[in-house]
Amino acid sequence: MNDEFETVSFRLLRHVSVLCTRIMLRAYHVHNETELLLVASGDCDISLRSRFIRAKAGDLILIGRNEPHAIASENGAELIVVQFSHHFLSEYFPALRTTSFVSGRAEAELVPMILRVAEDYFAGEDNFELKTVGEMAEIIYELYKSAEHTVLSEERHRERKKAAQRISSVAAYAEENFDGKISLRALAEREGITETHLSHFIRENFGMTFQEYIAALRFQKALRLISDERLGIYEVAVMSGYSDPKYLTKAFRDKLGVTPGEYARSAKKQQISGSETVFERRYDRAESLRLVHSMVNEMKSAASEP
Repeated sequence: MNDEFETVSFRLLRHVSVLCTRIMLRAYHVHNETELLLVASGDCDISLRSRFIRAKAGDLILIGRNEPHAIASENGAELIVVQFSHHFLSEYFPALRTTSFVSGRAEAELVPMILRVAEDYFAGEDNFELKTVGEMAEIIYELYKSAEHTVLSEERHRERKKAAQRISSVAAYAEENFDGKISLRALAEREGITETHLSHFIRENFGMTFQEYIAALRFQKALRLISDERLGIYEVAVMSGYSDPKYLTKAFRDKLGVTPGEYARSAKKQQISGSETVFERRYDRAESLRLVHSMVNEMKSAASEP
């Protein structure tokens, strides 16, 4: 999945989405929904605006709305992800619409609640919607008690909404143009603001400079292409937006400590041995239920140990 302003799909339940996925690499992305990431197995690094969180199995991470974030795991991490819109139950609790939760570690007491929501969501039994809505309301209630948050004034909410729209616009433009010639000046002209203003905006909201953001997109694309045996290093470099293969090689050495060729050979060996090499794979309902049940059983076993 490419770096982008992500549109969350609410297929089964309005304003609530639950999914299970295995991730090795998910580039910077952003969405309007608040997200709870429960690490079911493995470990991963979650990069936020100005810091990163090392998360291991059993950890629960809260990602605030419109927070650019990336996920990386050397050997792959399985995640149970719950996302909710700020329009959820708006008729009964309108304050949620203007609430901004601060990203960070969430309380461990929420983990069993996340598992219950996920189990009911994927099981899809009769009237599961009522049960899941009630469980989600309880989770949000607990977040208000335990997670750092701000309830914005209407004026501040409008400012944040405007900033979110610009984040979306910047992310979309970068995604469409990173593999060619792209400049801060062109983007600033498109947004109708000065280069200085846009540069500060990107650093403040993406946690990096414009050039660092483009470099991250290019490297993500190169990682996806490098395992294609039909492509040489030159083709991968050009298709990823690198003006010279030597810059691609430097990026691989700086980030992974290997050359592109060495990485490609390693990936091929993993494919031959049957290892998972997909950067992100979303589980279907049956796989998701198995993952949730596995984690529930592990927690029960741990609780029963003397």
